[in-house]
Amino acid sequence: MSVAQGQEKSPQSRTLSRTLSRFSPGPTTSTTPTTRATSTGTGTTAVLLPSVALILALSCFFSPFIPVQAAVSASVVVDAAALPLSSAACGSPLLIERARTLTTTDHGLNCTPHSQFLASLVEPKAKTNANAAALDLQEEGVSPESTIVIDRTGVPAIDILKERWMGGSEDLIDVRSKVVSDLSLGGEAPPGVQQSPSPMFSLPPLNWIRTHLGTKSPYPHESRPVGPLKDTPEGYELVQLHLICRHGTRYPSASKSVGFKKLADRLKGVKLPGFEWIKDWPSDTVYPPTRGNLLSVQGDADLYQIGRRFSIRYKTLLDKYPYDASLYQFTTSAKSRCSQSAYGFSVGFFEGRLAADFGSDTETGVIGVRPLVQPIDISMLPIGLDKELAVKYACPRWLENVNNQPGVVRESKQFESQFAPALADHLSAVLSVGAESPAAKFNITVKDVGDIQNLCGFEIAMRNNDKTWCRLLGLGLSSSSEGGDYRNDEVKDSEAKDVFRKYEIMGDLDDYYTHGPGVPFNRHLGCKLGTSLVEAVELALTEDSTSGRVSIPKEDKYPNTFGSDGDDEEPRTYRALLKFGHSETILFFSSFLGLYNQKGVPLTADMTSEQYAEREFQTSKVSPFAANIAFEVYRPIAETSPSTRKSRRRLDTETASPADSNIKSTPRGLIRLLVNEVPMVLPGCGGEYFCEWPTFKEVLQRAGTGCDFDGCCSTLTKPTPPPGTEVEAKSKAKAAFLAAVRRFRHQTVLNSEAKPQLPDCLAVDPVVK
Repeated sequence: MSVAQGQEKSPQSRTLSRTLSRFSPGPTTSTTPTTRATSTGTGTTAVLLPSVALILALSCFFSPFIPVQAAVSASVVVDAAALPLSSAACGSPLLIERARTLTTTDHGLNCTPHSQFLASLVEPKAKTNANAAALDLQEEGVSPESTIVIDRTGVPAIDILKERWMGGSEDLIDVRSKVVSDLSLGGEAPPGVQQSPSPMFSLPPLNWIRTHLGTKSPYPHESRPVGPLKDTPEGYELVQLHLICRHGTRYPSASKSVGFKKLADRLKGVKLPGFEWIKDWPSDTVYPPTRGNLLSVQGDADLYQIGRRFSIRYKTLLDKYPYDASLYQFTTSAKSRCSQSAYGFSVGFFEGRLAADFGSDTETGVIGVRPLVQPIDISMLPIGLDKELAVKYACPRWLENVNNQPGVVRESKQFESQFAPALADHLSAVLSVGAESPAAKFNITVKDVGDIQNLCGFEIAMRNNDKTWCRLLGLGLSSSSEGGDYRNDEVKDSEAKDVFRKYEIMGDLDDYYTHGPGVPFNRHLGCKLGTSLVEAVELALTEDSTSGRVSIPKEDKYPNTFGSDGDDEEPRTYRALLKFGHSETILFFSSFLGLYNQKGVPLTADMTSEQYAEREFQTSKVSPFAANIAFEVYRPIAETSPSTRKSRRRLDTETASPADSNIKSTPRGLIRLLVNEVPMVLPGCGGEYFCEWPTFKEVLQRAGTGCDFDGCCSTLTKPTPPPGTEVEAKSKAKAAFLAAVRRFRHQTVLNSEAKPQLPDCLAVDPVVK
């Protein structure tokens, strides 16, 4: 072929070279040779071997402006080890000597300046994907029979050039991940791309899955309001803030991590295209048992971000009341994930605000560098004594009669039996496709499917990743569209959404009875938080604003004591009470408030899909990681002076009836509830967001503030057996026999002794039997 012929074909060759220069070669399982007749001349054919291609590239680097003297007719085949062709590749006699003839496609090779070669690596983002690459080939006249072979993992046999030449330049787009994403979702291969068969699966959008993972759902930071508090009622001021918060995103428990590893080890033999990642799944690295239940990095970020938003929202309160350990109370469960969450929140809450500087010599004469973050005081009680945050461990009756009791978990188990066994059998069949022997087939159990769903949840909550275990849940599901394109509309991924919804409902049924309103006794476990709320609000609404102390006089307990530190004398009103606990802390307290049982419709296993869609109790919304319940307390501005408050109390006393003359009048004020940073109407407040404090205090009192927590929790009673069972019959017969014996032997004693008065405790039996 003449030089003129080579130059005539150079535009097409340069386009092909530019397109191929985006990629570096990857492994292939097959090749599809294509041929095209040579125009004239010898038609020498050659293959670019690794070392040859490198020499060609280097020849242009060191001789960037020397044109090719003799065009070479070469056959370019994308090989597993070959370096990419680009417009920098140049002919060399050494290439001819080492070449092996495979096909007869002509390509003119031209040298370009080094700067142009580097510039060709940085293509516009709209062009840097496999579809655009294939279209470029077709538009420039390259034979449509030429194919880019896709290996069985769905990865093109050509890889990104940046990985070898640019060291991960951000100017290049990861074409491989784009192609893999498109193909693994069941989509069609780009033009000129041949796809190996792979099982179809449906996967809902990542943002949709994030909101349907129950208590493992990530916190919805992206949709939370950001901005200063602007809707304070006229004539009122914010004087107190309450926060009850769940810890942030955590690692799975050690036992779950061990179970996850065992499951991954069993599935290492999966041979399905697109699921080869299971073979190298780094379970010990991703979810090490040694980090069981510890707060993750995402958990740190969760509470810091919430703290920052609270800092912006309550800037006026923070400006007026700088941090003081007597003004801001931080309390946490004794679990490290909770105390770490409290600290993470404080960093965001007080960012840019150091310890108060009151201008004294002591404050201004600090020696050395002050800390960059505000040190805070965090208090906690040991597990077993904490009756607010780790409350279930302080209640033996709940542990004995509610936790994991057959009647309590019956609804969730019944619901699971309606879909999980069939899903397990389906996964077993799909994963066993291509098994060479019965022993090579996979036996997926109901527990395995539950572990897969759990892994999916942690992958999304901790790593925002739906490319691994989540895909197993939608594996092999049919589609309403031909060709299995699951990427676009909701109809196509409805079956996969149904799988996620069912696991979400199953978890809700479990929590509804274990921690929620499904067992009346659960409300009792939120009564201590309710009682603390009432006491703190009362102090905030009756305080003396000039001193920040409660205006009610207190007797001197130790009049003759000198040198008392006064820690327990006239406590100041807290401006913020910030408490950090667990998922069940949120659920118990929500049950106490009656937030998600206002319709009075129990959650059961036999409800319709429409009823499930309208259910009040949804843990994905109620108690995701970092879930929080906040109360804003507002006091009338006109009543901040001592004289005004005295007049108000005297008026209340004069107008009070004799029956309640001894009852202290309830101070005026407003209170507002926020759930996960969004205002919510309080039950019993007539649909108003800002509820009169006397009204809401009455609601709390009816719910059980001031309850006998210890009396009820120490009264151990066996739960009622399920009706119509052999256990129930035996229990009744035994009870009747023992009652007869007691009446016969101790009739006189029973009549003469006063019966002990047991506290008025709520029932431990589920509301649905």
